[in-house]
This record gives sequence, C-alpha cells and structure tokens, in this order.
Amino acid sequence: MRIIIVRHGEPDYARDCLTDKGHIQAAAVAERLKDEGIEEIYASSMGRARETAGYTARLLGIEDVKILDFMHELDWGSTDGQKLPGGGSPWEIADKMAANGQSLHTNWEELDYFSKNIVTENVHMVEQETDKWLATLGYRR
Repeated sequence: MRIIIVRHGEPDYARDCLTDKGHIQAAAVAERLKDEGIEEIYASSMGRARETAGYTARLLGIEDVKILDFMHELDWGSTDGQKLPGGGSPWEIADKMAANGQSLHTNWEELDYFSKNIVTENVHMVEQETDKWLATLGYRR
C-alpha cells in the first residue's frame, strides 16, 4: 500500500475555497494521479482540501471522499499571553529561528516559542489521530 499526500490547490483562505488558479492546479493533480491505482481518497474538513480532493475523486469515479477532521489548519498562539513572533505561527517562528542560525530539534516543544504555544498541543493531537487512522489501515508505529 502507498499513501500519497497532496496539499490543496491555491486557496482563498477568507472563503475557505480554491481560487481559479487552485482549481486549475487541482485538475492538474487529478490528471497526474489518475494512473496511480488510487482506491480511496481522504481530505481534511477544510473546503479547499475537499475541493482539491474532489477533482481526483470525480476523475477516478470515487464517490466518497472520506473526511479526516483532524487534518485541518493548526491553531497557534500563546497559552499565557507571552508575545510570540508572528503571533505564534510555527512557520514564522521556524523562519526566524533559521534566520538567527537556530534549528529545531527532536525536543522542539521545549523551546521557548513552542513550550507555551497552543500549536504544540495541536501537533500532538494530529500525531495521535494520524496514528489511529494509520492503524485502521494496518500500520503501527
């Protein structure tokens, strides 16, 4: 079994859908994936992800895109009012750390910007739910 992970097409975040360019990208991805032997399609509950997955599902005649609600945008921000770079966005923090010559490591959640950031709890939730989902497919960590 192979698991192919695809990020959604270009999004309109405000309306949680794809832009015109995003629809073109999703159609192109569907065309690229049509001969990969895909039997099931999963998507997050976000509109942009469901729209992207829908292109491949329709092309392959898969009627039911299964929703994995835990695979959605991560929340972030301070848990104690501490000012965090980028408002606590893990991508902004990682970029600032890299620019300062710092690196993330296996104990990333102990670093100042992550130890009191809601994103840490969210990442662990996604990790646990992913393990549960993969277990239903016969995979165990």
